Amino acid sequence: MLNVGTARLKAGKNEEIRDLLQAAEQSIQQAKGITQQLLTFTRGGEPVKTSMALQPMIKESVKFTLHGSKAKSRFDLPDDLWPVEIDPGQINQVINNLALNAVQAMSRGGHLTVTARNVTIEEGDQRTTALQPGNYVEVAIKDEGVGIPPENIDSIFDPYYTTREKGTGLGLFSVYSIIERHGGWITVESEVDLGTTFTFYLPAAADEEAAAISSEIKEGSGRVLVMDDDDTICLGLKALLGELGYEVETTANGEEAIERYGEALKSDQPFDAVIMDLTVPGGMGGAEAIGHLKELDPRVRAVVSSGYSTDPIMANYQEYGFEAVLMKPFQLADLSRAMDLVLG
Repeated sequence: MLNVGTARLKAGKNEEIRDLLQAAEQSIQQAKGITQQLLTFTRGGEPVKTSMALQPMIKESVKFTLHGSKAKSRFDLPDDLWPVEIDPGQINQVINNLALNAVQAMSRGGHLTVTARNVTIEEGDQRTTALQPGNYVEVAIKDEGVGIPPENIDSIFDPYYTTREKGTGLGLFSVYSIIERHGGWITVESEVDLGTTFTFYLPAAADEEAAAISSEIKEGSGRVLVMDDDDTICLGLKALLGELGYEVETTANGEEAIERYGEALKSDQPFDAVIMDLTVPGGMGGAEAIGHLKELDPRVRAVVSSGYSTDPIMANYQEYGFEAVLMKPFQLADLSRAMDLVLG
């Protein structure tokens, strides 16, 4: 993914090459989605949560999924929606899966309508059988497709259940599992030949501030130390960070990172940020190295990176001394957001 992103940047104005590389990136993202669905089924995965507004993510995700299809999108997303405490990657997967289901149900075209509103669940509400009393954001995704037969509707969230020839049977199961792990709830209503509506609830964030997640690429400056035992990832990160305006040095394990960071700290060119792989087979990973770096420099600005979404450090990275998190495989926009969060 990193090298494809770097190649897209290097392609410049050559639209043909850029389009081919974008298609490759999308294929990798689809493979990532299937992998995450398998992880959800086999081991789960603690959400890596942040407080954010849902509106930008919903619009971007739905429009991306509907691109090239005959379906058209409609949105009713009030500006005063409460922010929610979510894992952006996981909730994006929920929206993608539900939108993709709608597209497949509307092969001849139709409208996909997405609405959202603030709701308060109180004691005695019929929804308290599945939700704790409190504030929630309700999102409804309605299509005009073929609908779900009554005899099938109770099985659609079961793992491996599918009525499609090329379906994995993991998409809706993953949706259900992700919403449940967020402390939410999802329901479905459907009529054959009229359409289907999925409605899910996410707990509102306690604070009123929310970060917008977008695909905007922000350049920056500063010296960054990268630690990863995979030479390919080091090469890709160095190239992408360089394109963003950063000066980069790479190391292969925690011991090397600690030594290099200490040397730079004593010089007139200290590192402004560190990106570390969580685990290194046979060596010291970021999980252990961060403690040593904190001893050298209590103000160290560190980002943890990993493909293991089930590790509790990824979900609670701030408790372990990190400022931001990068889930592998990540794109240039993810890297840009992390660096802006740490150094912006």
